[in-house]
Amino acid sequence: RQIEQIGQDKEVSENAPTGYDAIGKLTNTVNAMATRIHKLIDAQDDMVRAISHELRAPITRIRFRLASMEDQLVSSKEIHGVERNLDELETLIDEVLTFSKLKRERPELNLSAIDIKCMLQTLINKQAPSGKVITINISELQVFADQRLLERAIENLLLNAIKYARSKIAVRYFVDHNLNAIWVEDDGPGIPESMRGDIFTAFTRIDASRDRQSGGYGLGLAIVKQVAHWHGGDVKVQDSVTQGARMVFTWPRIIPNDDQNLGAKC
Repeated sequence: RQIEQIGQDKEVSENAPTGYDAIGKLTNTVNAMATRIHKLIDAQDDMVRAISHELRAPITRIRFRLASMEDQLVSSKEIHGVERNLDELETLIDEVLTFSKLKRERPELNLSAIDIKCMLQTLINKQAPSGKVITINISELQVFADQRLLERAIENLLLNAIKYARSKIAVRYFVDHNLNAIWVEDDGPGIPESMRGDIFTAFTRIDASRDRQSGGYGLGLAIVKQVAHWHGGDVKVQDSVTQGARMVFTWPRIIPNDDQNLGAKC
């Protein structure tokens, strides 16, 4: 039971030693292993938070210096270039913290009714890609999920599609074998089938199929994978009719009782 809890990332309550026979020795070994694992994970989390905190201080100082340089004989193009790099660094910090938290702790899902069409349209309007057309095909309006986490996952899929699409992006929601399914596809370079299992691993980039100049740190899709996992679902890559990549995010449907049907929220 202790080993099963360790494998499921659950807290392990330490049992008192049961004796010096084989089972007693095994119990003591498992307890020591569990304690060591949790100490290592806690130390890793503390290190990530500390590094992220320390990085934000120089970023703030650099932004302050840039503001004071705007009135001096400094090229605005150079200033905007530095600001863009600072924005990327802050995005990386946020992504690392988000992924670390989702990977370490099982969040308490706040399931609520969501107007999926409204949510997708809001996310698309927020990104507003220039020169790229996004189409939406929705067959059902209301889903149940943790809205904050679902929005984060779908926004990451949209950003990924916007980054690589040549001109077209398609978003669709449908029901597949009692699963909610949202797919986001682009008409970009696509992802070779042999590499599709790797792209949801943190800090993984597939330079052969995606342009390295497009940016990104290999955390966006890892966050999507973790959000799907916490909802009891999955995310995978399929072939796209546009020769690009189609990301399919699925999670189990919930049929609410009368007292749960609170109305869709956007």
